[in-house]
Amino acid sequence: MNTFILIRKLWPFVRDYRGSLILALLLTTIGALLAQVTPLVMEYAVNSVQGLLKRPIDNTEVTWVVGSLVAILLSKELLALLVQLGQKFLSDRIRFRMAADLYDFTISRIASYHLSFFAQDNNQIGKLEKRIDKGIDSLTKTVKNLFVDIAPMVANAAFALVLIYNKNIGVGIVATLVLPVYAYISREQTNRQKQIRRNIQEVRENKANALYGLLESIFVVKSFVRESYEQRRQQVLNLSLCEKEIRHHRTNYWFDGLKSIAEQVGIVLVFVVTIYFVLNRQMTVGAILLHIMLFNNVSAPVRHLHRIYDEYTEALTYAEGFFDMIENNSYLHQRGSLKPTIWKGHFSLQDVDFVYPNGKHALHKLTLDLQPGKVTALVGLSGAGKSSALNLLAGFYNATRGSVLLDGQPLADYDSELVRETWA
Repeated sequence: MNTFILIRKLWPFVRDYRGSLILALLLTTIGALLAQVTPLVMEYAVNSVQGLLKRPIDNTEVTWVVGSLVAILLSKELLALLVQLGQKFLSDRIRFRMAADLYDFTISRIASYHLSFFAQDNNQIGKLEKRIDKGIDSLTKTVKNLFVDIAPMVANAAFALVLIYNKNIGVGIVATLVLPVYAYISREQTNRQKQIRRNIQEVRENKANALYGLLESIFVVKSFVRESYEQRRQQVLNLSLCEKEIRHHRTNYWFDGLKSIAEQVGIVLVFVVTIYFVLNRQMTVGAILLHIMLFNNVSAPVRHLHRIYDEYTEALTYAEGFFDMIENNSYLHQRGSLKPTIWKGHFSLQDVDFVYPNGKHALHKLTLDLQPGKVTALVGLSGAGKSSALNLLAGFYNATRGSVLLDGQPLADYDSELVRETWA
């Protein structure tokens, strides 16, 4: 899954809050413009001070220059603070409400799934719980990262780059060179981390499911003296997760180091090129400070994106399994159209075979007739298929072979909700 697919899948849950989204983007634009004020003021200050030093000045003039600069910078910082608070408030508003919507939608989907969905090995209770929890948490964090971290930094970098090009095209070209290098490093980082992240997700789900099973069956574990076995099982899973996490972070450290080197090379190049133009009297001394500060704005994504990169790659990994889970229509109950007004209540199984999705063969050529008005008892050893037969009669599963009938009609032809409400 890539960023564009993720945004497309999240959009149905975000669009209800598009008013807050538009306002957040507007604040992002204002914040990006405010971020360019300090470099411009610093350039003006350096050039003004240099001009003042060439002639006699009195204390009144010094006070006026310094006071004006302080007033401008403090006003700018106050406005920037208000913008940041507004962005955080709006992003949290979208994030928490979207989390509630995702949870409600997930529950509505899972509750409507056929029992065969829950019989899959990768859909055990502990695994599903971890997938839902981490999926919603990662996706809502992604919304925060996009609108509070990434969008402001990208807008800031774009405005800063425009100002650099406006001052000097040569310096602008040098400042731009770091971007494709960073993009290449990030792409390689993504490719190498993709499989590692999937492995971590799998181990986390297995660990959560094993812990859930241990807590649910602790009485059985103690009754059969299986404490040592369960401890070793948990230790193996925990060690596997630990090793994969170390590998994941070690890979990140290498690539983050390469990004830092790319940023520092860019700063040095901008500084050298600016000094060259200043010495050739094509720029003022204030341009040195201006270009360094603007390049800091340009390189902010380079400097900070690796901080949220880990969360973002985790979100992409969990989003894949999460959306596969809630968008899978193959496990939805297929409701028939029969809605009789008069019921006899005659259930029967005719030459039925049933195999669970995990491959377990539960029933073989079973024929069973349940007459209305009579009490029928199913008696057998554990694992003989009593619960499996009842699950077929309830419509929770479909027979692998044979027929399940109600009043002489295939059970699947009836409206399943009506059958359950009538015969539950």
